Amino acid sequence: MDVCLSQEAEQIWIAPALEWKRWPDGILVYNTESGNTHVLNPASTALLEFLAEGPKSDFEIAHRLAIQNSLQLDDALQTHVKGLLENLADLGIAESVS
Repeated sequence: MDVCLSQEAEQIWIAPALEWKRWPDGILVYNTESGNTHVLNPASTALLEFLAEGPKSDFEIAHRLAIQNSLQLDDALQTHVKGLLENLADLGIAESVS
């Protein structure tokens, strides 16, 4: 199986100031800039927690999630991560800066 990892045109992502609340059923994040609150699934939570540490490329995020979840780092995972990042950006809790 050929794995073609694309590091071309990587985007750098940041997270705005967020407050986190963990509940038995999930995670809530409050965006202090917009005043919006969001419920996150486990994949989005892991991604956003890593992003909250500082600016990261979409490749770095995919690599970290692959390691944490024993997944193969391939184009399918990178595409999925980019989709998650775009969804989080639509919600205003992630932002592409490049």
